[in-house]
Amino acid sequence: NHELGQRHKDSVAKRLTSMRQEKATKEKEQKEAARALEQIEAKAKRSYQKDMATFREARETNAHALVAQEDGQGTAKGSAISGGEWEYDSTSGYYYNQSNGCYYDPNSGFYYTDAL
Repeated sequence: NHELGQRHKDSVAKRLTSMRQEKATKEKEQKEAARALEQIEAKAKRSYQKDMATFREARETNAHALVAQEDGQGTAKGSAISGGEWEYDSTSGYYYNQSNGCYYDPNSGFYYTDAL
């Protein structure tokens, strides 16, 4: 008898309508979040590719400078190992600077030191 009453039917219809609206709102929010995440990932990928291109360019520049120094041609102005202070350390494969105690890795383009 309760379930056949008009008031119960209206309450059920109202509840079903609110559930549909909540579901639609939730789906919309999920789509917006997914789209925002895709945009963030695309920007991060572009930034990563730009950083990698810059890294490769710097590594090639430093490698060319090292080859030029090994050949006795000197180094390019502004290169990482100018001034003849760098000596090749065959045990580590790095170049060592006696004036500041730094090691230079021509493959990665990074500088290393024992100092903290």
